[in-house]
Amino acid sequence: HYTEFIKILFERDFNVEDIVMEKCDKFKHILKEEEDATRSYSKQVTQENYSKFCKDLKDKNYKRGYSQFIGELYNKKLVSRDIVAENIEICIGNVKRFLELDPKGAAVDDNIICLISIMTSLEDPIILEDYRVRLLELKKSPGLPKRLMFM
Repeated sequence: HYTEFIKILFERDFNVEDIVMEKCDKFKHILKEEEDATRSYSKQVTQENYSKFCKDLKDKNYKRGYSQFIGELYNKKLVSRDIVAENIEICIGNVKRFLELDPKGAAVDDNIICLISIMTSLEDPIILEDYRVRLLELKKSPGLPKRLMFM
């Protein structure tokens, strides 16, 4: 619905391009995770780790939604292919990097979910084909949890 609204604004000559680009840049920076982004929780539930767990879950859903938003913006020709490609590249790079650090960590999970959200929202078969081989390579990565492999 957001992308439909933005498209209507574009068609009515409202200058929203800067806002869209700002949001795309913001998401790109969210995806560029720090090395300490690997999350783990102790088995003993405390208020502190439960609060962190809830925040991390909220962030994960935020990233998933943003990924879909980027794909939908591209489908409506509101952002360029370069923006979509850059976000996909960041996610792939993050998955490769975090697979080496902690294959079962939340950072791997988050980035794979972002990849899936972008790829499943795209209607351009050319982009999907461009990344097919690299995604299959990721799928075969040693240590990748089975549920992520099947995603």
